[in-house]
Amino acid sequence: MSLSVDEHLRMPSCTPGAAPLAGRLPLTLRLRGAAGRLVRSRFSWSVAGTTAARLGQMGCQLLVSVIVSRVLGPGGRGLYATAGVLTALGTSFGNLGLPAANTYEVARQRRQLPELLANSVAVAALMGALLAAALWLLGWWHPELLPDDRALLVLALAAIPIGLGQLLLQHLVVGLHEVRFFNAVTLVSGAVPLAGVTVLWGTGRLTTWAAFAAGVAGTALPTLIMWWRLRARLEGRPRVSLPLLRQSVSYGLRAYLTTLAHALVLRIDILMVRAWLGNESVGQYSAAAALAEWAILVPSVASMLLFPRVAAGANRREQWSLCRRAIPVYLLMMGVATTAAAVLARPAVVVLYGEAFLPAAAVFLWLLPGVFFRGASYPAYLFLGAIGRPISQLVLCFAVVAVNVAGNALLISRWGLNAAAAVSSGSYLLGCAGGYWLARRHARHSFAVREANP
Repeated sequence: MSLSVDEHLRMPSCTPGAAPLAGRLPLTLRLRGAAGRLVRSRFSWSVAGTTAARLGQMGCQLLVSVIVSRVLGPGGRGLYATAGVLTALGTSFGNLGLPAANTYEVARQRRQLPELLANSVAVAALMGALLAAALWLLGWWHPELLPDDRALLVLALAAIPIGLGQLLLQHLVVGLHEVRFFNAVTLVSGAVPLAGVTVLWGTGRLTTWAAFAAGVAGTALPTLIMWWRLRARLEGRPRVSLPLLRQSVSYGLRAYLTTLAHALVLRIDILMVRAWLGNESVGQYSAAAALAEWAILVPSVASMLLFPRVAAGANRREQWSLCRRAIPVYLLMMGVATTAAAVLARPAVVVLYGEAFLPAAAVFLWLLPGVFFRGASYPAYLFLGAIGRPISQLVLCFAVVAVNVAGNALLISRWGLNAAAAVSSGSYLLGCAGGYWLARRHARHSFAVREANP
């Protein structure tokens, strides 16, 4: 008796022959079956809700970006973007992998919430202060890397512990499965800066410092709301636990290093563009990068929600089968997104940012191949994350960072912004190819071991 497409794809992956059967189906039938399952599943509605909240946040951020760009021009936007990169890098360096560990620990044992909450606040304060001091010293040695406005620099550094606190508390909320509250907080974090910037614009008081201060408020308020919500859930007083902190850091260290490498690829371009080409070029490049983030939204949200299912797989065969079946869907999503983005690039830049930002349209087109490869690589990295983030993945990620830095150092001064975007796309191509090579290698090694030791 023959099976339908959906019956083939619903076969448990642990049964012999399940993965090969799915693999032999034509690509169009596999996509149709996957689309049917997604429409009927509760998971799809979770992705839709979280995507809607994230879209709302990004829409607010985009409007803030448009207002800042039109009022302050490329130079002012460049200063604004440089300050934002400093805060983002500080948050990436200082989290120690605790976001992933917070989600894991509180989901496994909710009674640890008081210690996890206290540890999160302590780490945010301590690491934020240390990183702010380190970046301040960097400004003395290499002032060309940091904003010229000292008041803006101080505000950007002060935002680092606040950003760390928001990140750590968000993952506690996710670990407690409070998805609706998480989505509401996400919307608040986008609406507050937009409201602040709109009022400043309307009253004629919009400056780079004031715009950035509105963004800091949009981080601080949700952090306080989450603290209040989590504090109400406690059965005891929050207290720092060094043993639990060591355990959390041990669990999250590989996730931290991997995330750090990705953050460097995303952010270091802007600092290098500023060092070679100045604030106005940073404004152009950051505008193109902001548009590129929209194309990656749905795949990133889907991966965030799919990862727990992959990690919960009974064995590597089941985990790899699930990730492999997701590949055609990711390719379809990224193909549609990047094609539409290429067609709309020039009019979108003109409508959103104005004629002064037209060079950003060409930069955006050079970034699009990298956006495609970044989205297409998610299934591979989901699998590698589910099996414990092997050391080889860390080596690959930092090799991509090294290639990105070296390429920018060699090419930005010669060919400008388009070279920086092309190097970024090449780095994501390397990361995508390397990720799938590692995933297949680890999956095949696991199958060989299982066959040798039935």
